[in-house]
Amino acid sequence: MRYDAYDKVAVYAQSMRRLLSLEQRPDKQLKYIDFIDIYGDLSEQEQQQYQRDYPEEEHAMMGRLARARQEGWQEGQREGVSAGIQCGAASVLLAQLKLKFGSEVNHRVREQINRADTDTLRHWSEQILSAQQLQQILASQPGK
Repeated sequence: MRYDAYDKVAVYAQSMRRLLSLEQRPDKQLKYIDFIDIYGDLSEQEQQQYQRDYPEEEHAMMGRLARARQEGWQEGQREGVSAGIQCGAASVLLAQLKLKFGSEVNHRVREQINRADTDTLRHWSEQILSAQQLQQILASQPGK
């Protein structure tokens, strides 16, 4: 759509204002903000006009963006820590299996171990103490 510069900035501001009133989830707000930014395609001059003419929306959006980015960063940190713990547990189990059974495990078993969650990996690491065969370990499930 084509608008003259003033109308384009007003439509952009109205879109942001409606977004603030209709969507409360920060993750979705970020997606919609990206859509509005791409579709609005404000020039540098239009962005300056928006900041000047609509300071409340600009301030509210910047606060929400900062909060959403912080929440996203924290979620990424949690996911990274969880993935690191899972990777470390899989590595320890593979080393234990090599020590217990005297050779590297085959590719299929390695993939099964790498896909397992941390509770299952912990359980298998405990089962290695009493198991006589690899399949006894991999067949056992946590809590059973």
